[in-house]
Amino acid sequence: MIKGGMGDEDKKGALLTAEELPRFDEMLDFLTNAEVQLLYEHLEERELAPDEVLFEQGGEGQTLYIIKSGRIRIVIENEDGTRNILTHLSTGHIIGEIAFLMGTTHSATAEADGPASLYLLHRNHFDSIVLEDPTLAFKIIQAINKVLCYRLSRVNRELSQILHGNADKK
Repeated sequence: MIKGGMGDEDKKGALLTAEELPRFDEMLDFLTNAEVQLLYEHLEERELAPDEVLFEQGGEGQTLYIIKSGRIRIVIENEDGTRNILTHLSTGHIIGEIAFLMGTTHSATAEADGPASLYLLHRNHFDSIVLEDPTLAFKIIQAINKVLCYRLSRVNRELSQILHGNADKK
């Protein structure tokens, strides 16, 4: 059973919408041509069929995913088996960044919401970039951190709205 997030129909049942999130690819616009070339040499491409699972909640996370085209649905499965859609992400957004940076398992499942194409940056390839071009590695981490900070800020605002709404009902 899949449930939407907060029940906001305008957001298609998701807590966050792709339109509200910064695009990772736009944060890399300041890369030099040489840096873009080096990054591209370390990326792998992958195509997903509709509803194909990219990674599962609790699975090992050693890869950063950049959406080239299509939409990816982010879902959390609760202990009772219900699945809640957190958001849909689209072209230019990243997925798996927390597990990638921290070496932890995925906190949610990512699955294709229609055909999708992604770039993959595996941890061992990123480690090679660190050795080959530390400045590029720093720029990549800086871009990931900007995305994470924005997402955390957005969740904090939503939590505040939920708590404030509940306080008004008491």
